[in-house]
Amino acid sequence: MRASRIVPFVLLLGAVAILPGCWNSRELKDLAIVLAMGVDRVPESGKFKVSFQIIDPGTVAAGRAGGGGEGLGVPVTVYSGTGSTLFEAIRQTSEKVPRQLFFSQIRLILIGEPFAREGVSNLFDFFERSHEVRLTTSLLVARDNDAETVLKVMAPLEKIPADAMFGKLRTASKVWSESLDMQVDAVVNSLVGPGKQLILSGVRLKGDPSLGERKANVEHVDPPALFDIEGIGLFRNGKLETWLEGDTARGVLWVDNKVDGTVMTIPCQNKKDATAIEIMRSRTKVRADIRNGDPVFQVTVKSEGNINEVLCPIDLSKKETMVRMERELSRQIEREVREAVQVAQSHASDIFGFGDALNRSRPKAWRKMKNSWSRTFAECRVEVKAESYIRRSGMRIKPYTKAEKQR
Repeated sequence: MRASRIVPFVLLLGAVAILPGCWNSRELKDLAIVLAMGVDRVPESGKFKVSFQIIDPGTVAAGRAGGGGEGLGVPVTVYSGTGSTLFEAIRQTSEKVPRQLFFSQIRLILIGEPFAREGVSNLFDFFERSHEVRLTTSLLVARDNDAETVLKVMAPLEKIPADAMFGKLRTASKVWSESLDMQVDAVVNSLVGPGKQLILSGVRLKGDPSLGERKANVEHVDPPALFDIEGIGLFRNGKLETWLEGDTARGVLWVDNKVDGTVMTIPCQNKKDATAIEIMRSRTKVRADIRNGDPVFQVTVKSEGNINEVLCPIDLSKKETMVRMERELSRQIEREVREAVQVAQSHASDIFGFGDALNRSRPKAWRKMKNSWSRTFAECRVEVKAESYIRRSGMRIKPYTKAEKQR
């Protein structure tokens, strides 16, 4: 009897303990879901200016249900506000929104280039303290523009512009490797440590921004306004210094061990860029050492790839042909790495984390150099070596151009 009385009491106590878990629940209809956030600086006052790209759930749901979206409004709205601090600007903006701002679904944070050149070091205190904004949120810099203008541009293929921008960033970093997906936690680590400077990918707006704000922008085969992921911004002490483009940007990712996949073109029989090789895997090791009291860094890049296209008459069945192509591929990678190192050293910005590598291997030497590391990095010696392996040549050994020549 005693046990039969205790069991209901325990169940009742458990139910009472669970009930308070809903005290702070929020209904979806009361939330303004923020998918992207822009940060700019007001030139006249120096205040923060924030912009929120907020989804309209009704428009998106109706468009999907109807299979189109004709006659519906735009799926997002951009609200902006200013303040002396980032948090004040956010609260000031919330007064304009008919629902409560909800940040847990935010995809990316966009920083205007003028703000980035002034310095972003004081930007991230709010994000680290906030319990809503995830530290895995991606960051981009709006090239030659402010963040608000770029956030207002509608994008084709994706109903939500933030999803389009985030998707382009992920795709570009994985298949082309001239940009990278930097997240809040990694950015903060770059800003607080003296052994590595910050880099961020850029997004460039092309076309007429005023036309891009309209829904008609996505109703054209060739939209009048588009945004593309383009270049890597090099920072020094939290301030944007310059932009790295093309092969030089990829050289940065070679050193950072961030090349997930890309396409390299090498010459063939006096024909420039006649062979396309898809890099499938790569691995980079950075070794730091001290020689005669000076730091020396050895960068070793190992890569594997497949031949995807050949525009010259060569016989890929011959071993010497493959060895020659592997050597040429290695030289190309070494050239890109050296170009990236040269640019970084010219700006005295250790974007590769050589200082961190020196701290791990020679902590005593690092303690002596860290206070003047920017100057030391600009003059240090960097040795580059690439080892490339071509695993497959595709379904054809001899290009059809070779066969045609022999007829």
